[in-house]
Amino acid sequence: MSSGEQFAPEALEAWPCGLALARLDGTLLACNRYFEELVGRTSEEMTGTTRFSELLTVPGKLFYDTHFLPQLRLQGRIHEIAFDLARKGQPAIPILLNAVIRNTADSASETVCYAVFKASERRRYERELLLARRNAEYLTELFKFSDDAIMTVSPDDVITNWNESATRLFGYAPTEAIGRNLPELIVPDDLQEEFRRTREKLADGTTQRQETVRVSKNGTRIDVSSTLTPHLEPPRIMVGYSCVIRDETERKKTAQALIRSEKIASVGRLASSIAHEINNPLEAVTNLLYIMEGDPTLEAQTRNYLEMAQKELSRVSHVAMHTLRFHRQSTRATPTEMGPLLDSVLALYESRLRNVQITVERQYSAAPLIHVFESEVRQVFANLIANAADALQGAEQRIVVLRVRPSHDWRTRKAGVTVSVADTGCGISEEAKRHLFEAFYSTKGIGGTGLGLWVSKEIIERHGGKFHVRSREGVGTVFSVFLPSTNAPSVT
Repeated sequence: MSSGEQFAPEALEAWPCGLALARLDGTLLACNRYFEELVGRTSEEMTGTTRFSELLTVPGKLFYDTHFLPQLRLQGRIHEIAFDLARKGQPAIPILLNAVIRNTADSASETVCYAVFKASERRRYERELLLARRNAEYLTELFKFSDDAIMTVSPDDVITNWNESATRLFGYAPTEAIGRNLPELIVPDDLQEEFRRTREKLADGTTQRQETVRVSKNGTRIDVSSTLTPHLEPPRIMVGYSCVIRDETERKKTAQALIRSEKIASVGRLASSIAHEINNPLEAVTNLLYIMEGDPTLEAQTRNYLEMAQKELSRVSHVAMHTLRFHRQSTRATPTEMGPLLDSVLALYESRLRNVQITVERQYSAAPLIHVFESEVRQVFANLIANAADALQGAEQRIVVLRVRPSHDWRTRKAGVTVSVADTGCGISEEAKRHLFEAFYSTKGIGGTGLGLWVSKEIIERHGGKFHVRSREGVGTVFSVFLPSTNAPSVT
């Protein structure tokens, strides 16, 4: 019986795989019809003339010759090796190949039996599985390293996953949070009903977003934005939901500070407009009073009243002039004498300081001109003088000392001017000192924006200067500002 007769392919046409018989060198001897359909050739074309490796793509042929065949000869059989069949005029198709060496009856020669399984669906499944795995890894990384607090929750509100950001935001370690009831853990008592109503809407399959408040482990209430997303399985059964929470505290502080700042800016613009508009009437009234004062028929008491009126009008005109100067924006740095600049700021606070019985001491030494943006530097010292006035509330001795003196920055060896604003007020605590120049940090409650010193420090640093603060609780505070003189030589 010949090899082809022993193989008897006609008896194996019903097999759901390709079957082929070949010599040990891979030359095909016989095959079934399913094999012919897979490779796109007839048995007459292949038998005795075609090696099995020639039916493979180039990478597969190399692997067959260098790895597959040597291993088959060594082990006698190989199972489920992936190849791609190269079909004539058609795309290659993926297969799984099993092979076993069998001896003929007389043991004079060896043949190889191949079983070829079409693996298109398996290959597609493997690609989908790999993609799903990559997506799962991506989601895991996103879950782990997201800046937002992310947790997954069962249908009965039990936490099943809890990421690191949730720990940072709420203070609970994963071991403390997982297995706990979500609303009982982080929803304040007064918002439990709100959470219940939001939670009920998830059954419709819609994501719920809201800005609300949650509570941390230490009882701190946190402004957050919360997103609840239902996880549904057919037929629209909720098997859980995810909860993403973002801390909105800083954003809300920023929004509130911007609103306050805009209000302050609006008041400044309004004050400037008013100051500009009243200048002309003030001049007219001043001239009329001057003319009236020259009337020889006026009584002494009336003349005295006119002089008092002129003094008060002069003071109003002085305040209006400095208000305009304070609000006028500089377009370029100009040489500025710091003493007169401080006086222009004091003119705006004169009444306030006098009403609360604060004494202002000016200690101005001869100092070089400094190239600055006047409006910005006025803003800095207006803030420092206002802070000094606030610190003197309730103090027995109420003194503000303004000092201007030439100095040097010993670090950069630059010459310049140091301006100090000192008060005999309540002083600054050690805790407040650590946050003094942070944005939104304020010890004035609702009356403070927490932006004054932060903006002031930025302005001074933009001018190449620096701040220095000395304070002692119950004794007072000194803010010193060094501004370099661009025309002054460095100290050698």
